[in-house]
Amino acid sequence: MKTSVCKPVWSGRLVISTLATSAALGSFAASPVYARTQADPSAYTLKKRAFKTGDINRYKFTVKIHIAEMDTVIRMLFKETTKEAKPDGEFTLLNQFESAVVTAAGTEQDISTFLPTITVIRDKDGKLSNKTEGGNEQAAAQMSTMIQSLSTAQDAYVPKGPVKVGDKWKVSVSMPGPTGGTNKSEGEATLVGIEAVDGVKSLKIMITSDVDNKEAGLKARSESTMNIDPDNGKLLKMTAKADGTVGGMKMTQDIEMVLAPQDKK
Repeated sequence: MKTSVCKPVWSGRLVISTLATSAALGSFAASPVYARTQADPSAYTLKKRAFKTGDINRYKFTVKIHIAEMDTVIRMLFKETTKEAKPDGEFTLLNQFESAVVTAAGTEQDISTFLPTITVIRDKDGKLSNKTEGGNEQAAAQMSTMIQSLSTAQDAYVPKGPVKVGDKWKVSVSMPGPTGGTNKSEGEATLVGIEAVDGVKSLKIMITSDVDNKEAGLKARSESTMNIDPDNGKLLKMTAKADGTVGGMKMTQDIEMVLAPQDKK
């Protein structure tokens, strides 16, 4: 009974959340560190985030999808724990969904039992892999692909040199699609400026991109923003809007991912 009720969530809606995420800098594990350059204090050097064993981050993740004349809202809280991080770049990340609720056609359903625990591993050569435990088999296959992609997605958006507020640079990202093929994103990033998020100073990036996955029938335009803590490279907030088609059906999508402080779960 549970499986039959949950099936539409995975096959028609939650899977599509990877579309905007892959195009929207939805990386909670590999966000860049920003630091002012000594030569020019108005410029920032963007570096890949350094992983630290024992670090724990919790994120509230909300997806609003309109497709095939149906509105669906998915709200999740997940925890990312860095189980191990080595100087050579190897890491092991444990991702656990602490809560997950979907609302469709006016009906709310707890889907947390269908979601797996996902471990993402990067070896010394930079190769990523994942393994899942528990959850629904179809959901595990689709969600693990998304979580693995998110773990280092940010690397592709780091510019080659220092940037100032207002500077723009080209971005190109390819990620595995949740149901096959490759999500290819081409676009432009802009360093917008400084913005406070929950009282924490952050640097804000805006990205516009076109996403295409011929095998999965995905084609969309995405506009997104990211707020990064300049002291440690942690993602504080990410938003994304996508407009396009999937499987021949028109769809729109809004995503928000916000860091949840330990006292604000």
